[in-house]
Amino acid sequence: MNEQNLIRPEDLTPSERRENASKAGKASAAARRRRRDMKAKMKMILGLPVSDCDNFNTLAVMGIAPEEIDNETLMLVGLFRKAMNGDVQAVREVRNILGKDNDTERLKLQKQQLALQEKKLEGDVAADLPDDGFLEALSGTAAADWSDADET
Repeated sequence: MNEQNLIRPEDLTPSERRENASKAGKASAAARRRRRDMKAKMKMILGLPVSDCDNFNTLAVMGIAPEEIDNETLMLVGLFRKAMNGDVQAVREVRNILGKDNDTERLKLQKQQLALQEKKLEGDVAADLPDDGFLEALSGTAAADWSDADET
C-alpha cells in the first residue's frame, strides 16, 4: 500500500489542523444544506397533482378522492401493489410506514428494557413504579393468614 503517502494528524502543525477542520466543517455544512434542499424538493414533487391521466383515473377508480390524488399517493399505491405481488422489501416498507415494523418494535422494547436495567442498577426502580397498595393490604392480613394455618 501507499501508507507513506498518508499524513497523520499528529504530523500537522496546529494551524494546518485548524485549516483542515475548517474545510471539513464547511463541507459538512454544504452537504447538510444539499440534503435539506433535496428533502424540500422531494416534498414539493410528492405534493404535486398526478399529471398522467391514466394514473389519475386508476387512483380515482380505486376510490381515492380527487383532492387526495397526488404523486405521493401514486407512489404509495405502487408500493402497495408491489407488496401485494409478494415483494418482501415492499411489504417491509409498508409495515414500516404503518409503524408495524417488527424490527422497530423490537428495538423500542430493547431500549425500554435497557433503561429499566440501568434504573435497577442505580436503585431508582421502586421510585418509578406506581404504588398500588398491594403490599400494605397483604401485610395487614398476613398475621391472620398465618394464625389460620396453625389452627388446622
